[in-house]
Amino acid sequence: MADKTQALKVQKLICVRPGTNNNKYWCGYVMPNGELLVEYGRVGNTPRTHVYACGSSNAANHKLATLVWEKTTQKGYTFATVDTDTNPQLDWSQFPVDAVNQLQEKLSQIQAIGDKISRDTLIKFDSLHGLFITDLGAINKSTINRATQALNAVERSYNQDNNSFNDAVGDYLRCIPLPVGRKLDARAILGTRQLITQQRQILSLLQNGLEAIESLRQEMLSIQTQSSSDLLNDRSWWVRWGIDSVSPSLSTDNLDNRSYYVQFN
Repeated sequence: MADKTQALKVQKLICVRPGTNNNKYWCGYVMPNGELLVEYGRVGNTPRTHVYACGSSNAANHKLATLVWEKTTQKGYTFATVDTDTNPQLDWSQFPVDAVNQLQEKLSQIQAIGDKISRDTLIKFDSLHGLFITDLGAINKSTINRATQALNAVERSYNQDNNSFNDAVGDYLRCIPLPVGRKLDARAILGTRQLITQQRQILSLLQNGLEAIESLRQEMLSIQTQSSSDLLNDRSWWVRWGIDSVSPSLSTDNLDNRSYYVQFN
């Protein structure tokens, strides 16, 4: 299997349509050897793969552009943007010994929140980056705000016609992916007040988790400011840890752009 971290270009698409039971994604990776690696499938399931032997990276880029055009203009897919940066493993040796236990304890508390969230969603806590992540990107405060608005629309429309309700559920699923199985039944997902309340609890947990990430990040910065005279030039893992959860405007990729581009058709 090709190493996707070496991809020269990546495009990720999603199609969410409760009315037609569509909840799928498509990802294309231009590889240095001239191949185009494609992964696709239903959200939450193991992806299928296909490799196009294009012969050169330019040809693979052209093939990717053609496939993306077809899917976004003819098949109902829309773009999702994600952060492809990677960080080193956590190396606590960069912190004073007497601070490490306290930092690790707070990190474990965030992980516990993440474990609760992952039981009922397709969101996981990435401790290496300080992010709550999905297959298509990261969750931040702006994502939660949009999810809350979508859930309010779900609650207003769950006694109304299916089109309005399906649209609202689709908006919510683009922010908070859920393990819906092979049949995307909007009523089974969010068709009762109890189910809506459960999602409000998940959003509350996410909010608590993001606040804990922000607090831990600030504590890391405070410790390093006191112990390091070269903070601004440091490229250690903690410099970017949690930054996209706390302040998406500081990220060059702006992870939550996916919430704008993943539009329901």
